[in-house]
Amino acid sequence: MNRFDDIFKELRKTLREQEFIFDRLFRPALETDTEEAPLHYSFSIHVDQDGEPAITEFGNTNPNREEQVDGAVQTPYTETHIDKDAGILIIVAELPGVSRENIKVKANRRKVTISAESEKKKYYKEVDTERETDPKSTSAQYKNGILEVRVKFKEPLESEEFEVEVK
Repeated sequence: MNRFDDIFKELRKTLREQEFIFDRLFRPALETDTEEAPLHYSFSIHVDQDGEPAITEFGNTNPNREEQVDGAVQTPYTETHIDKDAGILIIVAELPGVSRENIKVKANRRKVTISAESEKKKYYKEVDTERETDPKSTSAQYKNGILEVRVKFKEPLESEEFEVEVK
C-alpha cells in the first residue's frame, strides 16, 4: 500500500465514526413524530444611534443562558429607535403568523412587554426603555407581521450637541 491508500483508509474510518456518532445522537430526534417546534437561535449585530455596536438576540432558545427552554415561546426580532425631535421611543417587532387580536402590549415607566399567541406561534419580549416613559402615551400598530410600538419619554430629550464658546 502507498501513502494515499493509508490516508483514504484513515479518512473512511473517521467518516464511519462520525456517522455513528451522528446516528446515536440525532437519529432518535429525527425519527420521532412530535409536533414540537424546532429550537433555533439567531442574532443581529448593528450600529445604534450612538455609533456603538448593538446585538439583538431572537429565536426560541438561547445557548448563552442556563434556563430550561421548551421551544414553544419565541423571542421576536426587535429594533428600537429614538426620535429625538419628538421625544419618542419606537419599537419595531417582527410577529409573523399572528393576528392583531392576539397581540398584547403592556407598558410601564421603564419597560414595554410584547406578547402574542396563535395556534402555531407564541411570542414574548420585554424591552427596556432605558429612560422613564409615559406609559399612557403608548400606541401600537400592526400590519403585515410587523408591530410598531411608540411611547413618549417622560422628560424631553436634551440634545447632546451644544455650542461651545471659542476663546
